[in-house]
Amino acid sequence: MSGSENSGDNQEPIKSSSSNNWAESLLPSLPEEIQALINDNEVQNVIDKIIQLDHLSPWAYDCLSKIAQFNPLMIEEKLPDVFKKILLSKKLSEDEKSSYSALLLTILEACARLRRETKLVPWILMALDNHVSSDLDQRVIDILPSTFTEKFTLSTCNMTHSQIISVLMSFIYHIDLIKSQSSLKGKTILIDTAGHLIVAFFDGVHILGSNTPENMQKKFIDGLIKLGNILKQFVAIAFTDKKSNEIIIESVLMVIKSWKALIASIKKYSDALTKDLMTSVRQIIDDINQSFNTKDISIRNKNIIKALVACQLEDDKINNTLEIDSKFSDNLDNCWEMIIEKYPATIARMNELQINTLARLLIANTHFSVENLLLSTPVSYYHVQNDKPLVIQCVYNIFHDLNENIRDSTGTTKELLEIISKKKWKSKRIKKILTECKEIFDKAEWLSIDEKFVNCIVKNLQILLKLPLMYLTAELRTVIFLIIFAIKKEGENFSSITDLSLCILSDVSENSNIDILQYLDLELLVNDLLKYESIRKIFEYSLRNVNHYEKIGTFIKDNKNIVNCAAPILIESLEKVRPKMIVKAEKIVVKKLQKKLCKRILKSLEGGIKTPYDVKSFRAAVKVSISTKKVDDSLLEKIKKTIDGIFGNNIEELDLENNPLVDEGLHLIQIILLHRANVKIDDAIIKCIWSLMMRKNVTDIVYNLINATPSKVLEEQLDTLEKKTIHSFTNCNGTMFKNNLSIWCSIAQTDKGHDSNSVCQKHYLTLMRSFGARTITSDNYSSILKFCQVIVKAKRSEISDLLIDLIILVCNVFVNNSGNGTIDLYEQVTEICLAFLKHRTAKITSRLPTLLTLYRKVVKFVIDESKKIPTSTELLCLVLNTLKLAVAFVKLKKDIARISPYTIADIIQMYSEGVIPTYIKEPLDDSINIFLSVCDQHAVSLLLRTLPSSMQEIFKTSYDTYTKFYKFTGKI
Repeated sequence: MSGSENSGDNQEPIKSSSSNNWAESLLPSLPEEIQALINDNEVQNVIDKIIQLDHLSPWAYDCLSKIAQFNPLMIEEKLPDVFKKILLSKKLSEDEKSSYSALLLTILEACARLRRETKLVPWILMALDNHVSSDLDQRVIDILPSTFTEKFTLSTCNMTHSQIISVLMSFIYHIDLIKSQSSLKGKTILIDTAGHLIVAFFDGVHILGSNTPENMQKKFIDGLIKLGNILKQFVAIAFTDKKSNEIIIESVLMVIKSWKALIASIKKYSDALTKDLMTSVRQIIDDINQSFNTKDISIRNKNIIKALVACQLEDDKINNTLEIDSKFSDNLDNCWEMIIEKYPATIARMNELQINTLARLLIANTHFSVENLLLSTPVSYYHVQNDKPLVIQCVYNIFHDLNENIRDSTGTTKELLEIISKKKWKSKRIKKILTECKEIFDKAEWLSIDEKFVNCIVKNLQILLKLPLMYLTAELRTVIFLIIFAIKKEGENFSSITDLSLCILSDVSENSNIDILQYLDLELLVNDLLKYESIRKIFEYSLRNVNHYEKIGTFIKDNKNIVNCAAPILIESLEKVRPKMIVKAEKIVVKKLQKKLCKRILKSLEGGIKTPYDVKSFRAAVKVSISTKKVDDSLLEKIKKTIDGIFGNNIEELDLENNPLVDEGLHLIQIILLHRANVKIDDAIIKCIWSLMMRKNVTDIVYNLINATPSKVLEEQLDTLEKKTIHSFTNCNGTMFKNNLSIWCSIAQTDKGHDSNSVCQKHYLTLMRSFGARTITSDNYSSILKFCQVIVKAKRSEISDLLIDLIILVCNVFVNNSGNGTIDLYEQVTEICLAFLKHRTAKITSRLPTLLTLYRKVVKFVIDESKKIPTSTELLCLVLNTLKLAVAFVKLKKDIARISPYTIADIIQMYSEGVIPTYIKEPLDDSINIFLSVCDQHAVSLLLRTLPSSMQEIFKTSYDTYTKFYKFTGKI
């Protein structure tokens, strides 16, 4: 009876009885005969029927899984027969493979529940033992999927010491049994499966820990030596038996490698491996290696060679060998990936030739898409990135390959690549390379790269970008910088080369300890690179070398185009370098250079300031003039004209988004306000800036604008801002309202004088009255609550009692309107309460009941929301903030003690309204304990008397917990 025949019946399925609910979901897909057996509760017969099928369909595997899951005892005695049926049964479809894999995992879990893990290995191996097959297409992955072997490893981790030894003995018995048979004919699948099971078992063994009794470790080691002696003989058979094949050899080598790895671990960590036992182990290893050495492995497949190399590397661990065998280099092509992933420590033992070979392989195994985009590269591996000699060799090979691939090209790039590719990079050689590079740059002839070389260059640059170049020595990074600069210069017609080159130059410049002006002409650097912030660091480092100042001075004097390319950047760079100089004479030289540049800029701008670059240059000149205290009336007039020219009289119609001219203008305003003591600003400019801020708030500008504005002008501007704020609030203009409130927040955060503070306080009151009297939309609550928070937190700024009451009123309006309830907004209410308790303690004491009302409403919100959301990180953060708020309350012990019982009662009432998730209830329990800490015995008695009986029990439980674990008794 086949599964396909039964599943083809189109009759109505028999309904399951209540005792067989485990099969309810399967019934529609089961054959009628199986349904009948399940309905009659004949589970054993179901198993027998399935075992007798010619071919197992997905429903058969699923049915066995359900039985093993529902009652493992029902299937336990049938497992040997089940394994004989399922292990070698052909799985034709993906559904069959998936169901089969799920069944194996369920059987493993069932064995773990019954503590029968030790029987699992014999059952599997015995099921395969009698199978004779020449079908080598069926591998262990078809019989034992990777999910099963991984789960088996985890199962081994949970075994007892005696179980581990029992499983090891079972493996020894079965491997010995296979070895003792006259021929390996038909044993391929059995040996392959046994090998994978042993490896999975060894991966999970934990018997060598410090908590394991020494006698157990001794038994395990004795078992390993027995297994080693069997493997020693097995190797000889595997290599000589005519019926052997590469799968058998690979499986045996895999087990030997895992066995050696365990021995190496024991030798390092366990005292149970005595000298006598170690002598026996070494003898076994020597015999095994002798079997390898007598065979020609060069004709074997890649997996066998990898296994042999892994065995050799494990030997090196056991013997603490420093040098690598010469055969290793011959096989590096086949096992480089295994070395990087599993034996990274080996890289440190490689000689120069081996590291070079490995670097070449890493680059050669990089994959690109059809469009030349990097898909994957081994140079990104963690252990490659952390091995400095290997990284250096990779860089060398990239440039060497690049030199070979563009052999037909000409130009500076080709000359540089020729120099660095001649010899390996040693310290003395690098210095010579740098000297030769300098000579090439002095007489450089820049020729555009031929289009046919672009793809090759782009590929190599992408690999180079993956390497951690910033951690190389300064000399190496200088070499890389010079070559990549040349590539960028000659490949500027191709954006792909330019973009990659800039990224690499940025990486190399990260540590900024390269004196690049030694090798590159200043004009080259200025014209090409100084506009990039990340690369400018390297130039600023060079400026610390005073030997370059004569060159810079000449460049400033002779370069007629400097104002149009790099003057402001040079000024900014010199400004950053000046404070780092110790010698006074050097600072004077820097100041002179800045003055020269400033004069050149101001002279060039006499015709007017029109472009963003002009504004940037003018801003740099203004900074120099301020620092040298040479701000005259003509400069002040030029500042006024510049601001008028950028912003004009009609700021309302000005496009402030994506406008480079406006952005540079704002930077100029920032500098002027920051140095307002040296730059006199008239009221017209101040009003212009205020009008600008009302359209686009810049916090740094507002901070300085407040104190730069005279009281009378400030009152006028704040009146205007207040009207605009209320108008945008009333007319639901969300964007404008948020911008206006962000200005108020900046104003509130600014340290102000007494007069300015008084003016601001008056406007805060007006705004709060407006917010409290009108309906606030959900979009605006966040901005308003943030404004309230900023006002309360503002340092050195007194706020009136009326303003405090209005802020609390706004918070109450919010929490009373449940439609606005989002976690973020309740977080803000909590923060406002915390701010009051921390920054306005004296004034808030009389308003504690009102704050506690807010606290209770927040707690109520948290509890209600937690019943809708089983787990929420945001809610957890909010409830932890309420816990922080409870701590802040009880710091006011004298004032809070008399009202704490009422708060506790409210929380207990919330407890009585339904089950609260544990992650929320635990912080709330802590809050109750915190409030109980300020309650005396009278308050506790009051609660016990007045609470309803249902709530009294909850409170008694909470109070008992507090008494046992939280209450301070004076005893330790």
